Amino acid sequence: MNRKICRLPETVSLFVVILILFHAGSLSAGNDILPITDFPSEELRDGAPLGWQLETFKGKADLRLTEGNPGYTLHMKSDPESSFGIHKKFLINPEEYSYLNWKWMVHQLPNGGDVRSRGTNDQAIQVYLIFKETGWPAKINTPVLGYIWDNEPPRDTVAQNPRLLAHNIRYLVLRNKEDHLKEWHTEKRNIVEDFKRVFPDIEGGAPREIIAVAFFINSHHTKSRAESSLADAYFSRN
Repeated sequence: MNRKICRLPETVSLFVVILILFHAGSLSAGNDILPITDFPSEELRDGAPLGWQLETFKGKADLRLTEGNPGYTLHMKSDPESSFGIHKKFLINPEEYSYLNWKWMVHQLPNGGDVRSRGTNDQAIQVYLIFKETGWPAKINTPVLGYIWDNEPPRDTVAQNPRLLAHNIRYLVLRNKEDHLKEWHTEKRNIVEDFKRVFPDIEGGAPREIIAVAFFINSHHTKSRAESSLADAYFSRN
C-alpha cells in the first residue's frame, strides 16, 4: 500500500512529520512487549538509524548510536541553529498495548526552554506518539502527543501548540530543570490515560491507533545548546 507523509505546522519547538492514511500491517500480536528502539547496529543510513527517517528542520543533525542500555543508545546534540529528529512508522492499538516505556538522560538543557512560549520552546529531548487522523485535512487533524523534558514549566504541565492550525499537537511535561542531569531516568506512561487527559475534546478522549513514533531535539529558539540520550523504548501490555 502507499503511505502518505504529511508535515504539520512547526510545533512550538519543532516541525513534526505525520504519517497517515494507509498503514500496511501491524507488529506481531501476542507479544507482551513491542520494541521501538531495537536498532540492529550502530550504522546510520541517510543520517538515521536503520529503519528510521531523519528530519532536519534547522541547521545540521548531530546524532549517533552507541552500544548498550541494552542494545543501542540514541544520542542527539543540538546547537543554536538546529532542530531535528527521527521518526518511524508503527501501527499500535493503545487499548491492547497501553504503556509506553523508555529511559532518557539529558546532558545539557537549552537555556530557558519553555514549551508555554513560542519563542522559547526548546527541549533537549521530545518523545512523540502520532495517532491516526480524525478527519480531513489530516495535516491539521492528526493528534500528536509529546512527552518532553523541559526547563521552566512544572512537571505534569499540559501545553498546546500555539501556532495557527496546530492545536492538535500537545505536550505533557514529564521532567524539567529540577531533575538531575547526566543520570538515566526511566519512564512508564499509560497512553490511554494520557490521551484522555490531553485530548478530552477528541472522541471523548478515546485514543486512536498509533501510527508513528518520533524523537526530537532543538535549541534554535533560545540560540543555545542541548544534548540528550534515549534507550530501551518499547510498548507493553502492562
